[in-house]
Amino acid sequence: MNHLTRLIIAIAGFALPPFAQHLHAHGLQLDDVATNSLNAAVVTTWRSAAAVDDTTAWRLPGFLMGGESWPVDEGVNLDEVNISGRYVIDHHFYAVGKAGVHGTGKGSDHGDSVEIQHAYLGWRSRCKTFCFAAEAGKMSALFSPAMAEHPSTRHFSEASLILDTFFGRDFHDQGARILFQSDWGISGGIEHWRGQAFPSIATEEGGNNDIFIRYDLATENIVVALGLWGMRADATNRIDHRYSADHTHSSNTAPLFPSVGFTGKTELYGIHGNVRWNFAADWALGVSGEWVESEANGFLQHNQRIADVLSEAQGAWIQPSVHWRNHTLAVRAEQLHVDNYLEGPAAPALTLDSGLTNNGLNPERISAVWLWDWKRNVTLRFEAIDDRSLPDEASRVAVGIIWRQDLY
Repeated sequence: MNHLTRLIIAIAGFALPPFAQHLHAHGLQLDDVATNSLNAAVVTTWRSAAAVDDTTAWRLPGFLMGGESWPVDEGVNLDEVNISGRYVIDHHFYAVGKAGVHGTGKGSDHGDSVEIQHAYLGWRSRCKTFCFAAEAGKMSALFSPAMAEHPSTRHFSEASLILDTFFGRDFHDQGARILFQSDWGISGGIEHWRGQAFPSIATEEGGNNDIFIRYDLATENIVVALGLWGMRADATNRIDHRYSADHTHSSNTAPLFPSVGFTGKTELYGIHGNVRWNFAADWALGVSGEWVESEANGFLQHNQRIADVLSEAQGAWIQPSVHWRNHTLAVRAEQLHVDNYLEGPAAPALTLDSGLTNNGLNPERISAVWLWDWKRNVTLRFEAIDDRSLPDEASRVAVGIIWRQDLY
């Protein structure tokens, strides 16, 4: 267990004293789906430097990456544009849609294409002591709050290292789920996915499944949310499409590397938490964090070369923050650790080609941010990042503007 993990658990434990009187918050907000809504967001960010140069592929040493985990680029970038809506069909049925553009970063050739991120139908029971809901279509997962985060909703413009390495940054997939919520603050659900989002690739046996439970508590001055989850993802010949030979690249992308495929199962488990204390007028303190453990078991293959692989990885981040009126200061500390075991005659070559060599490096990153709600629906963001996720350390600063608005 690394230092960040111990710190997250210690703070979460300290922040949960026995409350004499409290109200249980509704974490999944199943009782809030009875209203129509239309929302929009735009995020633009200038960065002083890119995560990697034009001749380097962005692969954190020791990790099998993929999905939409593109490195940030220098200069002005359109990080996000989206519009989302919900339409209430009747007391039980509703429809949700979301379309947007996400700046995918250096090397991506489709950063300006519009993607349908959400398109699903839902049913919910009448909410009394319990609420039940069923949803099906294309959705973001609910097992962790980070799965639905974007630059317009999180403190930092860059995704966490956990999202980039374990989930390919953006997890949108076709699937179905069953959810429940109680007046006691306990909620949860089971989700089944087709397997079109990293770390899965659709197989005959199915894509991936997850189960989660969370507890939400609210008093007059304190809000607490804690959650546990587990996931299993299956993959057949999953390759890193970002830099593989079957992907069309822009002129400035890194040289291609061998398309090493992973076949096997990945089991992931995680804990997340968030605490906010409104300790005085206009003042609040907060802390949030997440810990994830992953085990990928299967084999790597490229042409006729095959090697068995077992990859055991952990990741954690913690984010303390202070809020005063329309200003927020926050720091996010992140760390990853991985142990890889390969067997077979082709193991040495496939270890190099797949990027699983890390030479003892544990990727780390520390970021600081100042958010200023400058005008109604407009926020200015100032960031400083000390990036030690690659062998060559890098630092950069970023200045961004966020527009979020409820249109209806």
